[in-house]
Amino acid sequence: MKRFLLVLSLVMTSLSCWAIKEMDTHPMVHNIGGVWYQNINGQAWVSSRWHYGYEYEAGKFLVLQDWNSYSGDVSIADSIVWSESDDIDTPTVEGSGEKIPVVGIMGIAFQGSEGLTSVSIGKNVRTIEACAFQSCNALTELTIPASVDSIGATILQYCSGLKKLTVADGETLLRWNGIGEWVYLDAFEELYIGRPYQTAEGNNAFRSLKMKKITFGDSVDQIYNEDLIYCDQLETCILGKGIKRIGNKAFQETTALKSIVIPEGVTEIGDEAFNSSGITTISLPSTLKKMGNNMFQNSSLVEITIPGSVEELGACPFEYCSKLKKVTFADGETTLKWDRICDNWPYMNSFEEIYIGRPYQTAEGNNAFRSLPIKKIAFGNSVDQIYDEDLIYCNQLETCILGNGIKRIGNKAFQETTALKSIVIPEGVTEIGDEAFKSSGITTISLPPTLKRINYGAFMYCSFDDITIPASVDYMGGWVFYYGGAKKLTLEDGPNLLEWAIDNESDYTGFEELYVGRPYKTPGNREAFKYGQKKITFGDYVEELYDNDLVWQSNLETVIIGKGMKKIAGNTFQGCNNVKELRVAALVPPVVDGESLGDVPSETCQLYVPAASLNAYKQADVWKNFFNIETGIVGVKADNNDSSWYSLDGKRVVAPEKGLYVKDGKKVLHK
Repeated sequence: MKRFLLVLSLVMTSLSCWAIKEMDTHPMVHNIGGVWYQNINGQAWVSSRWHYGYEYEAGKFLVLQDWNSYSGDVSIADSIVWSESDDIDTPTVEGSGEKIPVVGIMGIAFQGSEGLTSVSIGKNVRTIEACAFQSCNALTELTIPASVDSIGATILQYCSGLKKLTVADGETLLRWNGIGEWVYLDAFEELYIGRPYQTAEGNNAFRSLKMKKITFGDSVDQIYNEDLIYCDQLETCILGKGIKRIGNKAFQETTALKSIVIPEGVTEIGDEAFNSSGITTISLPSTLKKMGNNMFQNSSLVEITIPGSVEELGACPFEYCSKLKKVTFADGETTLKWDRICDNWPYMNSFEEIYIGRPYQTAEGNNAFRSLPIKKIAFGNSVDQIYDEDLIYCNQLETCILGNGIKRIGNKAFQETTALKSIVIPEGVTEIGDEAFKSSGITTISLPPTLKRINYGAFMYCSFDDITIPASVDYMGGWVFYYGGAKKLTLEDGPNLLEWAIDNESDYTGFEELYVGRPYKTPGNREAFKYGQKKITFGDYVEELYDNDLVWQSNLETVIIGKGMKKIAGNTFQGCNNVKELRVAALVPPVVDGESLGDVPSETCQLYVPAASLNAYKQADVWKNFFNIETGIVGVKADNNDSSWYSLDGKRVVAPEKGLYVKDGKKVLHK
C-alpha cells in the first residue's frame, strides 16, 4: 500500500511538471549519444521518450513527455545533426545533415532516472524546465552553465544523493521560476551561485535548503528577501564583491551560521536580515548606508561595529540579543538617523558597553538608549549633543565618557541612572537641560568653564560630595538641587551676575558648606540660600546679601563675608540663631538693613574683622552690638600645601617674629 502511494505521488507530481509544447509537425525524438532529443521549430531540446501526441488544432501537435529513461553519465551536446528518420528507438549517429543547437531541457526529461550519476550540460542550453532532474537519487553534483537564463520550479526536488550544485559564473540574469521546496535533499552540502539570479516571486530562492555552505560569485548583485530563510544547517556563507543589497529576512533563522563578512559595495541590509540567526560576529563594510528594522533581533550576536558610513538605522536592531556585549558606532561626521530605539532593549542580559563615535538622532528626537542595561557608554568627539531622555532609566550605567564636541545635554538625559556615581562634563558644553541628572546616582561632577545654563531641576534628588558651578554659568533654573544638595556647593568666583530662578518653597536636605563667589539674583531677590548649611562664604565679588537670603538657617555656624560686601538687606539672617563665627573682610563695615543680623547671637558669636577697620566696626550700627570683635585673617583660602605664615590681617610674613599668626588656616603662636 505504501509503495502504491509513493508511486501515485510521483505520478501526480510528474503530471504537474509535464511540459506541453506546440509544434508545427508531428513530434519526433532521436537518441543521439545516449540522449533523447526533439526538434522543436528548428531547435533541439533534451527529452525523455515522447509519450503520446494528439492534434490540438489544425497543423499543430501537443506532446506530453514520458520519464525514467536515463542512467549513468550523460553528456548533453552543444548541437546535433538532425535527421528526419522515423527510426526513433535506435541510437542515431550524427551525419552530414542540418546542425541545430541544443537549447533546452524539457520538463521531467530526467525525472525519476534513479541510475543517473552525472549530467554535463551543453553550452547552448538556455532553458531547464520544471522538474527536469526530480528524483534523480544517484546524482551527486550538477553544474548549470552560464548560458542558462531560465529554470523551472523544483528541478532538483527529491534528489536525495545530491551534494553540490554549481551555477557557473556569468553576467546574464538567471530567472528561476520558484526554487522552493528543496525537500529530501538529504546529502546536500554546498551551493555556488556565480551569476545574478531572480525567482518569479522575487524572494525565497534557497528557503529551507539543507546545506552547509553557500558561495555567491562576484557577478551576483543582491541577496533577495528571505532567500536563505530557515537554512538552519548553513555554517558558511561567502558573499561576492558585486553584491549591493541584502534583502529583508535574507538570513533569518540561519541558526548554524556563526560569522559572516559583508563585502565592500553593499549599501543596504534589509529588515530582520539576521533575525534569530546564529550570528555571533559580523563585519560590515565602509560602503553601508542603510540598515533595516529589527536587523539582529533575537540573534546570537556578541559584538558589532556599525560603520561611520551608515546614515539610517531602523528600529530595535538588537532587541532580545541576550548575548550581545558591545556595540560600536564608528567615528564619522554624518548624522546617523535612528528610526526609534526607546523601550526596545529587553532581555539584553550580557550587554556591557556601547561607543557612539558620530552624531545621531532618533525619529522622535529622544530616548536613544532608554532603559539600556549597559555598564559603560562613551561618546566620540563628533557627537554634538545628548538628546532628551537619551539615557533615561539606564540604571546599570556605571561609566559615561563624553566627547569634546558636545554642546548640550538634554532634558532628563541621565534621569534615573542610579549606578552612575561620577561624570566629567567636557569643555564646549553650554547647557544642561531640565532634570538632566534627576534621581541619578551622581556624587561627583566636573562642570566646564563653557557652561552657560543649568536648567530646572537639573540635579534634583542628587546628593553630591562636592560640586562647583563655574563662573561662566549665567542662569540656573528652579529646584536645581531639590531634595538633594551636596556636602559643599561652590559658586565659582567671578564678576558676572548669576540669575538663579530658585523656588522659595523648595525643600532641600541641605549643604554642609556653601561658597558664593559671584553676584547673584533670585526671583524677588530673596531666600537665595535657604539650605541648612553649617558654613557659608561670600567671595570678594559679592556686594549685597538680599532679603531673607539665609532665613531660618538654624544649623548655620560659620559665615565668611568677602572684601566687596556693601550691604546686608533686611531679615537676611532671620532665624540664624546658632552662628558661632562671623568673619567680614570688608574694610568699610557693610550697611546692615534693619534687623538682618538680629537673630545672630551677638553675645556669643565671635566677629572677626580687618585690623585696620576694628574701630570702624565697633562704632558702626549693628556691628557694634557684637560683644566679641577681634582682628584676624579673613577671606584667605588655606591651601593644603601652603605652609606660609600670615599676620592676623591676612598679610604674608616671610620671617615671622614671636607672636600670634595664621598658618594652615589656623591661629598659631610663634615662639
